Amino acid sequence: MKTRDKYKKLYDTLATLEAQGIKFDRKDLAEKTGYSEGTIGVYIRNKLRNTFVFDTDSKKLLAKNVNAIDFPTFNDFMSQKGKKARYQSNLFTTLRERSLQAFYNAISIYNNPIREYRVESFCILLSNSWEILLKARIIEAQGESKIYRTDSKTISFRRAIELVYPKPKDPVRKNLELLNDLRDHAVHLLLPDIQQTLSRIFQASVFNYLQALHSFNYPNQYMQENPGLITLVSDLNDIENRIIKLKYGDNTANRINNFLSSVTKGEKSIGDSRFIIPVEYKVVLTKNIEEGDFRIATDSEGQPAMLINVPKDLNRTHPFRSTEIIEKVNAHYQKIVINSYTFQAIVFKEKVRTSPQNEYYYFIENPKTHKFSQNLVELIIRRIDENKNYIELAKRKYGDYMKLKRKRKRNGTLHGF
Repeated sequence: MKTRDKYKKLYDTLATLEAQGIKFDRKDLAEKTGYSEGTIGVYIRNKLRNTFVFDTDSKKLLAKNVNAIDFPTFNDFMSQKGKKARYQSNLFTTLRERSLQAFYNAISIYNNPIREYRVESFCILLSNSWEILLKARIIEAQGESKIYRTDSKTISFRRAIELVYPKPKDPVRKNLELLNDLRDHAVHLLLPDIQQTLSRIFQASVFNYLQALHSFNYPNQYMQENPGLITLVSDLNDIENRIIKLKYGDNTANRINNFLSSVTKGEKSIGDSRFIIPVEYKVVLTKNIEEGDFRIATDSEGQPAMLINVPKDLNRTHPFRSTEIIEKVNAHYQKIVINSYTFQAIVFKEKVRTSPQNEYYYFIENPKTHKFSQNLVELIIRRIDENKNYIELAKRKYGDYMKLKRKRKRNGTLHGF
């Protein structure tokens, strides 16, 4: 029998056994393929084990991964020296790439303030990226068999965490266990009402992931320079538990309260930014500049000042589109007071859009989106209450602007709107 024909029979037999989930031993495989039992033993030991053939608790063998490739690939694998290592490397590379793709998709979703369910989507994708990365690491370090359980299913995320980070008190492991808990209990825990705490956990996970790529010596072709990544919500507090109870009920409120208490306890006991990003800064009056987080000087020796731009969570600060602003104002008066044209007139009169970011307005470049705040709702209501002719004055001023704009169309549009 030609070698290629024997490999074809071996491939077909293993593929059938895998598809049917049938366990076998060396004798069974020898009888079905035409090889001697001794030759089958050599192939299993030197080529097939932990790649296409796996041991089970019953001292039988189980075929896996055969149906994932075609015969030419299998034939090359069996024919060439060192092919086993190359195949495993290809599988490892595939997992590593999938992990990176999931990671950057997670970042993209979180940084899109108008994306619905972005917290839930981000957590699931980030968890998946970590799980795939850890399993790739396990394959590289310990062999593919280590990512499978005896029932042929892959090990859990939590088990993968334990294998890569064996020390129970490792801050990275603690953060990943927290991330796993969030994914498993998403319905009750992934609420925007506690996004301040969630964002601190998520940011730590992001930094840990990038550090893991570096320590594992894995290439990261998606990021040549560090992007802004996730914006921390450090200027807003989590919603009070009593309000969460009113919105979601006692059961969810109790889960949230227990979760937040556990995180607070962990933050105090672990005290490491790899577990959760701290938002506490210490300001002290002391002659020892090492004791504080800021240095305040009153003479020429002081360091040049810097303006620190604190990122905002637009779902909290500027959550509304123009139609929602109109609805809120009309709901306040229980009648139609303003429409789309009137709203544009008010925005023009109050110079709301003279800057891309202010307390009333926030412009998102990609995709181009105009978002407004609750402060604008209150401003409009206050102006209408103060002056019964306010809307007519706004419309007149806006109308005059539009007439002038049309006259100057040939010379370019007006600025300042």
